[in-house]
Amino acid sequence: MAQMFPPTIEGFQEEHHSEIEFFSFLKLRLPDNYYVFWNIRVNKRKPDFIIVGPDLGLVVLEVKDWALGTISRSDLKKYYFKPYGVSEINPYEKAETFREKVEEALCEEIGLLQQDGIYKNRIKFSRASGVVFTNINRIDFESSTHRNSIDSEFILFKNDIQNIKTPEQLIKKLKAMFVPEKSFYFEPLSLDDMSLVRKVLFRDSIFYTELDTKIIDAGYDVENDLVESYTSSTDVTGDVKEEVMLEYLNHKRKFPFKKIIFSLFVLTFLASLPYLHKIVESYEYQGKSISEYIGSLFNSNINVLGKNSEENIDLFPPTMILKVQNNPYGKGTYILIQDGKNYISSKTFPKDSYIEFYNDRKIIIYNSKTSETKEFIAENDVIKLEVGNAYTKIYLNGIEHKFVKNFKYNFIDNKIVN
Repeated sequence: MAQMFPPTIEGFQEEHHSEIEFFSFLKLRLPDNYYVFWNIRVNKRKPDFIIVGPDLGLVVLEVKDWALGTISRSDLKKYYFKPYGVSEINPYEKAETFREKVEEALCEEIGLLQQDGIYKNRIKFSRASGVVFTNINRIDFESSTHRNSIDSEFILFKNDIQNIKTPEQLIKKLKAMFVPEKSFYFEPLSLDDMSLVRKVLFRDSIFYTELDTKIIDAGYDVENDLVESYTSSTDVTGDVKEEVMLEYLNHKRKFPFKKIIFSLFVLTFLASLPYLHKIVESYEYQGKSISEYIGSLFNSNINVLGKNSEENIDLFPPTMILKVQNNPYGKGTYILIQDGKNYISSKTFPKDSYIEFYNDRKIIIYNSKTSETKEFIAENDVIKLEVGNAYTKIYLNGIEHKFVKNFKYNFIDNKIVN
């Protein structure tokens, strides 16, 4: 089982579900001495995955969950999508750019460079770039017009992921991604080498305060019991002092200062309520005490609400709702709604937009950017939908459905069909 950085996907549930699934796949299918870095910041870039293995070298992977049918055309630089020709950088080109940024970061660590020969001061292990298509099979891609946009040897396809059962099979696929100019024989990376790689790549993803940095630089001792617990329970390699200090800082941050302050505030407020009540009662308005006046207003409003209650009840609530949340990596969420041969929607919606579906095949679309609401009636009982990312919440009968991207909705049965 590979060592993952970060070690868990907890807290990242809003990321693309394809990356979350691939995270688990790599963790289970790679050997124990392999490192996998996911979504970390390196030189102002955030590669999807960086894999480092003692006998492999380094591979940077770009993950895409595109469906083949949504791609209209492609070339070595860009991919274009239906129906309006929206473009994205060729994912292999993107992975290559990220790999170069990773290499720049690694070159700053002299221990990872060749010390002599014609390749002196160059990284001492092989590097490669690749692409993961989680929704495209190899045979479909190779028989399509897009086959010349990326060499299929540089791609892990959906069926590859499904068929790989052992570390050896996966490593073989990864090694096929190396090109001659970046691939050469090298001595397997030692534990110290792997620790240096981890130190370089993962340091930018840990956000220390200025005080934390001073503590590490000064090398102050920490509590003995904490040091013993972390050094005795692990196979220590590399800079033990730094590792223990990092654990100490993480431990230190867990102390709930904010919770204590908030609790004191609540207790103080509750203790002052009797005095506030006396102050309020000492004032009058329209011949009544403040509390009596507020009570009369409340009762009158209850009566008004009672008279209009029938008007306020929504007898036909939507059966399914798509709510667009904030997307920190883009302008919103691309949503496609296809009713037979007709496209009801094929655009990117900003935050706070929503789409409602009713059992009478009515569809209401609200665009928060334009404050425009449109209503449609679907001609078919079953429609196709595509939701571009996990930043849009999908609710069916009030229950959230996660990790749903390409699916069908049945108005009659009120069901989501993958």
